[in-house]
Amino acid sequence: GEIVLVVIGILIALQINNWNEWRKDRVKERSMIQSLIAEFKENQAIVENRKQLLEIKGKVGFRLISMMKSKPESISGDSILKWHVEFSSLGPSGYNKTAIERVINNQNFELILWDSLKTMLNEYLKSVITSEKEYEKLNNNDWIDVVNKPDNFGGNRNLLSGLNDQMQ
Repeated sequence: GEIVLVVIGILIALQINNWNEWRKDRVKERSMIQSLIAEFKENQAIVENRKQLLEIKGKVGFRLISMMKSKPESISGDSILKWHVEFSSLGPSGYNKTAIERVINNQNFELILWDSLKTMLNEYLKSVITSEKEYEKLNNNDWIDVVNKPDNFGGNRNLLSGLNDQMQ
């Protein structure tokens, strides 16, 4: 009888320990997801600002081209040079990848229960890296092939909603 009670006590203690470890893992998972959401929102603001900047620069460029076609004598070399300098200075690419890289490259990545979310996180990181390369092309004046491409972040807008769903 005493051996059975000891065995039952040990089994209960093991189950409590397992439950406690599971609970700690969920706390870590929640913390990771919260940091990812904050990072995604920050990157989304960066993308929106860059999009507006590129739209403005595009309008200025088209206006300059129109003026060159209609009144080429009114355009000085200085204004063309000034426009070129303004257009080509887009600033650093600098997306924030701290949280996503920390999550993906850490063993805690396995704490995330949804396989589909893990896949989306990997795809998101690849898209950020691709977007940075495209942005660098713009900074290096290789902008013609970049302008015609769709928004690199467009396919990942559902990632933020997927993270918000997991948080609830």
